[in-house]
Amino acid sequence: MSHARHARLGRARHARSSKHARSHHSPVLAGGLAMIAAVAAVAAISISTASVIAPDRPTSPPTPVATVKPAAPVTTTAPPVIVPPAPPTRVVVITPPPAQVIVITPAPPRVVLAAPAPNAGNTVVSVSRGASQHRSARAVVELLTNYFSSINEHDYQLYRQVQTRAAFNADPRKWTLAGFMDGFGSTTDSQIRLREIGTAADGRLTATVSFISRQAASAGSGQTCTHWTITRFLRTEDSRLRIDTNPGNPTRHFAC
Repeated sequence: MSHARHARLGRARHARSSKHARSHHSPVLAGGLAMIAAVAAVAAISISTASVIAPDRPTSPPTPVATVKPAAPVTTTAPPVIVPPAPPTRVVVITPPPAQVIVITPAPPRVVLAAPAPNAGNTVVSVSRGASQHRSARAVVELLTNYFSSINEHDYQLYRQVQTRAAFNADPRKWTLAGFMDGFGSTTDSQIRLREIGTAADGRLTATVSFISRQAASAGSGQTCTHWTITRFLRTEDSRLRIDTNPGNPTRHFAC
């Protein structure tokens, strides 16, 4: 077969294939073409409407695009804040009162002395410190005061009252009024002092007394002034302390 014929056969086959293909795809192509035609019609209507609604305007030249440069940092300085001055503060200064200087002077040591007996002495009889501490000092001082007062005042009745009955009966003549006046009629005793109060072996109280007597020479064995130290034994009789008998009559005396 010649090349020309062969070429005609090829074109015939190609034509048949193309026809077959068109016949096979014709429905699809037809639908696609219809859709494209509809879209084109809508676009044409929109353009026509836009042309009717919007009149022709002159075409503005394109707006130049400004080149934006980064802004320089802005330093914001706040306006100064004016603070009104604070009102003056009232300061109250409390000044303490001046300190009081108290000088405490220690008191001298207090010496507590033993209280003397209530009848530690009187204008007739004085009492030593030792004798004043005795529990019977009051009664002894009262007895001696009456005894020496009876001699100085020449009071025979008082003189008898300060003696026990045993002492009176020991020497009745001496204790008569005549005997009392012979012995003490010119006598005055002074500086009478109770030296000591003690206790005898038999339990009786003893009182040691010193005094000075002034008397007539005839009554004092030639002495008109005599220092005496005597010890008297005492006993309670009829609820009163009295002068009792003196065993041995302990007495010391010398002239002034």
